[in-house]
Amino acid sequence: MTNAKASTTEKSFSFETVAVLCCIILKNGGTIGGAQYDMMSALDGKRTASGFQHEFRAVLKRGKELKESTDKDGAPPPVTPKTTRVTKDKTSKTSAKKRGKLIDSLFVKV
Repeated sequence: MTNAKASTTEKSFSFETVAVLCCIILKNGGTIGGAQYDMMSALDGKRTASGFQHEFRAVLKRGKELKESTDKDGAPPPVTPKTTRVTKDKTSKTSAKKRGKLIDSLFVKV
């Protein structure tokens, strides 16, 4: 049932992103325990469940901090995109047929 494309490429996420996911799990009354670490180990195929548990200690701690913070103050605002996009001048001298002229020049007329 594993997607072949997904299994051949590795994705990575920041510490804070994973901590937010842990925060959401904790907010919904869930936990990350032995069964989840066993599943991670099985899917990874290289690290043990206790290795995952050790790695997740700091992430879970941060997730708990985020949960307490959001329970108290609410979620922080997301980053707003910058609007420094440069638009083309509509009165530009470039021709819409520029590509056509380039292609025409590649062919020899007989």
